[in-house]
Amino acid sequence: MSPLLRGILRGLVAGEQDMSVVAEYSDAVPLSVPVEEHSAQVLVFGDNGRRLEDECRKLLETHPSVKLFLVEGDGRRTTLCELRPHREQLGELDPDELVALMRKAASRAAAMRAGLPSPDG
Repeated sequence: MSPLLRGILRGLVAGEQDMSVVAEYSDAVPLSVPVEEHSAQVLVFGDNGRRLEDECRKLLETHPSVKLFLVEGDGRRTTLCELRPHREQLGELDPDELVALMRKAASRAAAMRAGLPSPDG
């Protein structure tokens, strides 16, 4: 992910009272690192190819409540991955739409960890 896009996303999350950036990496690290070291519920990262498919699958198998947002290239395409397996093309999102989807994903993740039904059914 470009530094500019990463900065925009950081500012977007920082502007939300119920969200925070718990870790940020400029170099590729295993996706499990922010989850295991910082209890991240939602990961947002640049999609740089096929290497991530296996890594996403493994992460979701070991941490089924985590939600993954893959932002491609210049930010014109975003994908949500979650365990089921589920991969939903979200297309081009404005900042408010992305925040709303991140909030919804985190809410579903928290409900799943607590053994409660999903807030959105």
